[in-house]
Amino acid sequence: MGVNGITGGRVASFFGVEQPIITMFIQFSSIGTLVIIPASYRFRSFFRRSDFLIVCMGLQAIISFVCFKTNNIVVLLGSSFLMGMLHIMCVLDLISLLVGQFDFMKDRALFYGSYYGISRTLMQIAEYFSLNFVEEYDWKIIFKISTAAAVVAIVVCFLLFTRERSQHAMPLYQMDWGSLTLYSVASMLFCFTLAMGLTQDWLESPQIWIAGSLFIVVTMVFIIRQNHIKRPFWNLTIFKQFKQISLGFYMMILLYVFYTTSILFDRFAAYNFQDMESYMANMSLVTLITYVIGFPAAGLLLYKGFSTRIIMFIGFALYGISLLYFYQIIQTTLSSEDLIIPYALQGFAYTIILTAGGTFMSVNVPKSYNKDRVMATLTARYIIGAFIGSALYSNWIHRGVGHHSTYLSEHTTGIDYPFIGSIKSLSHVFTARGAGVQTAEDAALALFKRKEEVQAMLMTIKDISLVIGITALCVAFVMLLTNRLDMHHKVTRSKYRIIPW
Repeated sequence: MGVNGITGGRVASFFGVEQPIITMFIQFSSIGTLVIIPASYRFRSFFRRSDFLIVCMGLQAIISFVCFKTNNIVVLLGSSFLMGMLHIMCVLDLISLLVGQFDFMKDRALFYGSYYGISRTLMQIAEYFSLNFVEEYDWKIIFKISTAAAVVAIVVCFLLFTRERSQHAMPLYQMDWGSLTLYSVASMLFCFTLAMGLTQDWLESPQIWIAGSLFIVVTMVFIIRQNHIKRPFWNLTIFKQFKQISLGFYMMILLYVFYTTSILFDRFAAYNFQDMESYMANMSLVTLITYVIGFPAAGLLLYKGFSTRIIMFIGFALYGISLLYFYQIIQTTLSSEDLIIPYALQGFAYTIILTAGGTFMSVNVPKSYNKDRVMATLTARYIIGAFIGSALYSNWIHRGVGHHSTYLSEHTTGIDYPFIGSIKSLSHVFTARGAGVQTAEDAALALFKRKEEVQAMLMTIKDISLVIGITALCVAFVMLLTNRLDMHHKVTRSKYRIIPW
């Protein structure tokens, strides 16, 4: 694996790199995941399955080993993009092995309930153990484990997979590499424009203005190119041909805008809990349980004909309830166990909406357009929704903390008697431990400012939780009134497997 959410914080501290830069390169992994999906269809046709997997896993082993050995921050950050590509190619192929064995996977609801249930559960298991390893050992241990795991996977593929070709070989030169490059560049410019807003003001920074302008230009060139080439990288006509694609696209963006509210929980934990990795490991275990239950349950309900709009209503309502509950209980004395309920509610909300949204977007889309439909849903989630959500909450927290800190400072001046009393009490504690009068007073003032900063953070998180929680409930009621979400209950369902080989 490249630098990700598990190792990102440690890498930032180790190299003294600003967190927005780490965030930007972590998001590059998502870009790598997306751009390679259309190409992976061509790779699968060109390579034998065993060769395809062995090459992908071999490259992962090499990159992980290099990341383990190097102290070059550029190499570490650059690995994220490549590892995102290799990861999704392996996942898609291995999942296709599983779903190909069961005929019921032709039903979209059962497919997504099973596919997400398996893939997301395995990811959470990996995250749980990775976080515990990072907590116990150095952050580089993750790259060492990743290298070993890739080598084991190569041996398994070599021993168990045959080298027979499962379909006719197709040449790689027919792949639209130009559009792949344009999509990658546009996504990276979009990522830079949003991620760096935390340290560079959007309206004042010339770098952000340039990146934003180039993003618009490159995006327009990409769209024009898709409409004028014989084999488009992403056939954008699906938004006109299939009514559910546009609606599902917006729902997926909303899903990830709410999904990234996990930043609020993580920021709260960073200020209040000593062992951040331990907290994240516990929360990943909670999420794992919700995934094991939620994805299959949502898929089964949809398969049985349960209303999509009611399921969507429940999902977004759970996000609203989770955030409003967090708003009510947030305080410095909370333990990680107190966050289990809001975190579990968010986990169930994610499983419900993602399964229903994936099912809604894919039903009755012809096989020839499946690749383009996948690009629509993943672009909405991993590029637009995730990047916007991350930038929105990071900047909201940054500016909110500054605003509340100023407010608190103005009300704790030198003539404020409670403030003077607090400083004197804290100074007595330090002088009792042997500190000089001036040293004790400075230490007391620093500790008071730290408490003031924590209070400003809590006030900001409460504000955001209240606003976004109410917004989620409003979105839930809009979903309940959107009759188009039940359009598939009146037409014939798809009959082909969604991940072919």
